[in-house]
Amino acid sequence: MSNRCTDLARTLVLCGCILWEFPVAAWSQDNSQGNHPAIRDENRRVSIDIVDLDRRVELVGGVEKSFDDKRVFLHASDRSILETCRPDRLAARYSPAGITGDQIQDPGEFLVEYRYMHASLDGNRVGTKKVADNEALAIGQSLNTNFGATPTGMSADIHVLRFMYGWSDNVTLYKSLQFPSLKMDYLRNTPFGALSGMPFTTQNEGFGDVGLGALWCVYECEHQELIVNLGSSFRTGDISNTTTEPTGLVPQDFSYPMRLGSGTFNLRPGVTYKKNLCQGSLGMQFQTDLPIGRSSDNYSVSDEFRLNTWYSHSLSEKLTLSLRLENLWKSNFEGRDTDLLRNFTSVNRPDMRGGYWLNLGYGFNWAFLCDQRIDLEVIHPIYQDLDGIQLEQDWSLVTSWSVAF
Repeated sequence: MSNRCTDLARTLVLCGCILWEFPVAAWSQDNSQGNHPAIRDENRRVSIDIVDLDRRVELVGGVEKSFDDKRVFLHASDRSILETCRPDRLAARYSPAGITGDQIQDPGEFLVEYRYMHASLDGNRVGTKKVADNEALAIGQSLNTNFGATPTGMSADIHVLRFMYGWSDNVTLYKSLQFPSLKMDYLRNTPFGALSGMPFTTQNEGFGDVGLGALWCVYECEHQELIVNLGSSFRTGDISNTTTEPTGLVPQDFSYPMRLGSGTFNLRPGVTYKKNLCQGSLGMQFQTDLPIGRSSDNYSVSDEFRLNTWYSHSLSEKLTLSLRLENLWKSNFEGRDTDLLRNFTSVNRPDMRGGYWLNLGYGFNWAFLCDQRIDLEVIHPIYQDLDGIQLEQDWSLVTSWSVAF
């Protein structure tokens, strides 16, 4: 994990430098112009004189700026910048669908959101190497696991209902409810005799952990925003459900990835930085998920650290496209559930839960009707380095509908 921490620090510094140095529009005062807007092209630089204009325009991110006898200087190759850089289209207001904890509501404003998340895992990986199912049985046994079965795939469908309320100009409160539906496929090993090599499936669903927190905007100007996420989750998801698979007779606990909650109270602090550009926005977010103590089964899940950077590009006042790069670090579990046989299958091993993932996401945000929005993002892993032998990520999807009132 020391090398991964070093990589994390380097990535944070690099992303910060990129965001800080990105060229943006510059504003300056000039009251000496005529009574009508004037445009001129000088060395690929367009200057727009705005005079006798006394109005308030809502900028992206909820910031309002009063323009009064100002000149806006914009770097551009042609005069089309006048259309694309109208104040109501200065930037894409919203972040990619896979990002949360980045939006401050107006005082007294409510937001209700339904979010659907799907994740698909297919096949096994040892470190950075993908292995076939039969290889996973043999390699797992060399690592003192998979003597009973190897996982071959998993799907997770999570339904989330989120409520947000603008407490003040700078503080938004939120609560989230989850309902996960999980399914994992296995391949039996030799202890099952005639059933050796036969597949079986386990399924689990129910109420998950409850999220609760506050978003605090600690810095805001015309083009930039810094938001601190004071998040947490409570252990309302069941970790004691059982299944009669694979024997069909004896109930046994679900493996770690098939449980509905973490089993612990978790802190989820994070910080988000957003910078509005002429026809889009840049963002960077560092988000954590840190279990406190251990569950009733004497284990704690992974410490998670996520570093996201993204660019959102506004095609119109309503439609935005986004591209996101995510770095995800997870530690192995601490402690273990003694009811799980560690040598039966790799998903029962607490020391095979960590790793590093580099993911690429792409999607859109569409605003419509009165303060409603649909977001969608598809995510693919482009690099995975896993501890021990684990199921590898295949692809995932996040989509949501929200309405503010």
